[in-house]
Amino acid sequence: MTLALSKYAGSHAWLAEQRPDAFPLPAPGGRAHVPFCGAGSVALALYAGRYPLVVSDKNPRLVNAWIQVRDNVNGVIGALAAHVEQWKKTTAGAPSREEHDLASRAVFEGIRDGLDWGSPAEQAASMLFVLRASFNGLWRVNQDGQCNSPHGKPCPDVDLLRADDTRRIAVLLQGIDIRCEDFAATTAAAREGDCLYADPPFQGTHTAFCADGAEWEARQATLPGLGE
Repeated sequence: MTLALSKYAGSHAWLAEQRPDAFPLPAPGGRAHVPFCGAGSVALALYAGRYPLVVSDKNPRLVNAWIQVRDNVNGVIGALAAHVEQWKKTTAGAPSREEHDLASRAVFEGIRDGLDWGSPAEQAASMLFVLRASFNGLWRVNQDGQCNSPHGKPCPDVDLLRADDTRRIAVLLQGIDIRCEDFAATTAAAREGDCLYADPPFQGTHTAFCADGAEWEARQATLPGLGE
């Protein structure tokens, strides 16, 4: 199974597993660059631990999760364990799956509303809980930059902590250059002998926010969690 911080909408984990030969590799001495890193399935499967690696994303909440898992994995796991314990206690003993899901949703939405609270490790733990308990790892924000990812109705026995996998990821991330920046900056940093794998978001997904791309770029800088 390909390692990743969580499920993530549009993940290419399946491609990394089935067709690793389809991906570019750096020349000797070169670096791999992965903008739009998402939950990292491609970066972790093909490049981390093998080549000098630069990963980036424009979502600072996600980038913070990457950095905290790399630099403070025990702090992240401890904070995430508290969220998972709260979720288990709240949903325990629910007489039906429907009532379990209602209780689960209440915990999920409470944590989702507090994504920017606490220390960087606590914020990373909240981000990972939301990604792991959302519908298919979907990350979504509204026009005010507030996360409105839908509850994924996780089963009572699902492992939302994934402590062992998270620690394995932390080992792979040692020495990795993790950046919060636009893909154009990551691409511009590539040099001869490097390789770059870009898995961009689907074009047009911003149309509910603004009328055109220029308006979206202007508005994006004002949104929490989406600015430069």
